[in-house]
Amino acid sequence: MAKTLPYGRQSVTEADINAVVDVLRGPFWTTGPKVLAFEEALAEVTEADHCVSVSNGTAALQILYQAAGLTCGDVIIVPAITFLATANAAEFLGARAVFADVDPQSGLMTPETFAAAIDRYPEARYAVAVHLNGRSCDMQGLAELAHANDVMLFEDAAHALGSQTRADNEVVPVGKNAFSAGSCFSFHPVKTVAMGEGGAITFQDAATAERARLLRSHGMSRNKNTAHELLLDDDGQLEPWCYVMDQPGHNVRVTDIQCALGLSQLARLPETIEIRRCHVQQYNERFADHAELVFPVASEDIDVTTWHLYPILCQAGRAARAALYRALRDQHINPQIHYIPLPLQPYFKGRCDMNQIPGAISYYERCLSLPLYVGLTPEDIDRVADTVIDFLEVFSEP
Repeated sequence: MAKTLPYGRQSVTEADINAVVDVLRGPFWTTGPKVLAFEEALAEVTEADHCVSVSNGTAALQILYQAAGLTCGDVIIVPAITFLATANAAEFLGARAVFADVDPQSGLMTPETFAAAIDRYPEARYAVAVHLNGRSCDMQGLAELAHANDVMLFEDAAHALGSQTRADNEVVPVGKNAFSAGSCFSFHPVKTVAMGEGGAITFQDAATAERARLLRSHGMSRNKNTAHELLLDDDGQLEPWCYVMDQPGHNVRVTDIQCALGLSQLARLPETIEIRRCHVQQYNERFADHAELVFPVASEDIDVTTWHLYPILCQAGRAARAALYRALRDQHINPQIHYIPLPLQPYFKGRCDMNQIPGAISYYERCLSLPLYVGLTPEDIDRVADTVIDFLEVFSEP
């Protein structure tokens, strides 16, 4: 039987294992020195001023939104193609997610689709750009529109650690927040840096970052200025055992165990990026002569993208994509679809008309994510590409 190829898989080395074991043998398992070290390392990679780590990518989104001021009754523009969490994190705060269309070839929200959403929802004061598959949106273009319309812009960079965004004649690391109020990352096992679960937020603004730190840990601080007098000593200082809660927070802290693994994985991020780009290049070369069958979404921006996924678009449409999905699984190749447009979910029924998101529908009906991870071999990629090409050639015959 041929080995099974999932669409994504973590890469674990002995250095990763040893890093975790060292923490298990030490005194700190949670909120210790590895957490701070990981935050500092991630801030260096992204060139961010501040970094706050949390328990997962969804928590990162919710903490970012809340720390930046999103609250009950607010409206936030979300691209129609993204994972549920991008919208859910806002909904849990009592905000209302509304949807922008995306480019049918890349799945990304563009300045044009963002502008259309702003026109439809003039009450929206927040928006989030999603760097789908690892490829950055046109952040400069989105930011100009956001600024002109008094909209605060966030980045969902769960797919994009190590990617860069183009701005004028230079490139800027995703997560630096040159064009946004904050960026969120995920360290789920299929991500480029994996911690089992884990997330992080990067900021430029120190005050917003400090609010995020409070929100991730019950809202607790040592703020003597708002403390009850019974919590203060005779000199007006907070007693050493006391804590103060000015507002409710969450318990979404990450552990030293996870951050030890994250630090080890982060150390080899450049190598991981290069391997994934080589895999993408091989796929692209295999599909280059079959443009009538397959459009590789990863055909642009290879040099500035850390490809989290390798999506293709089946040119023959929805039926071909569905049949190809099943054919691949029959050959022990497990693809995935990223993502079902959010307006198709029952919870969001009525939020927008389907004729307002034609790009998202077109992308969804054709997209398919093929295996992409460090452990793939050239032979594995050839096997996947052969299966795709052979099936679509037969499917497309008159």
